[in-house]
Amino acid sequence: MRGVIRVLGTLSLLLSLSVNAGGIKKWVDEDGKVHYGDVPPPSVTKTESVKVPHSSDVTHSAETQEKAVEGDASSSGGDDYYSPQNQLRRMEEQKEYEQRMRLQRRNDARSEELLQQYKESQERSQKQQDKIDSASCEKYSANVEEYEHRLMGPYGSEEKRLSDKSYLGTLKSLQAHYCK
Repeated sequence: MRGVIRVLGTLSLLLSLSVNAGGIKKWVDEDGKVHYGDVPPPSVTKTESVKVPHSSDVTHSAETQEKAVEGDASSSGGDDYYSPQNQLRRMEEQKEYEQRMRLQRRNDARSEELLQQYKESQERSQKQQDKIDSASCEKYSANVEEYEHRLMGPYGSEEKRLSDKSYLGTLKSLQAHYCK
């Protein structure tokens, strides 16, 4: 079994060296599907070079390599885990993940900023409402005093006194509302 592993390891090393010699290219076809390879089709005009790590950059234990050769789904995903294509796929997935995380952090920061602006706006509105309520409280308190004083004095008619008492009740309810 170790002989097979060594042969496969040597073949993958040679494959990665030959791929690195010409470089791996990345291109997108007409359907928007991303492809990797060393030679794009003649119809492709725009390619991007992709750096593949050298085999000396990545070290693997014999046990890990055996699992990959045996096709252990947990370590190889059903394919050759260490193949250049799978390494590129993982690198692309990592880039996409990092981009999603940057976008999420930016969205979180913007949400936090908007929430802070909303709170500040609410505080300003509350302060304005408190000023209005305070002014109204003073106004209705003065009117209540005036009508209480008026009710102590003489009236020409009982009807006028009852009307002022009714109005005084309205003033007191408004005073209670604004003078919390």
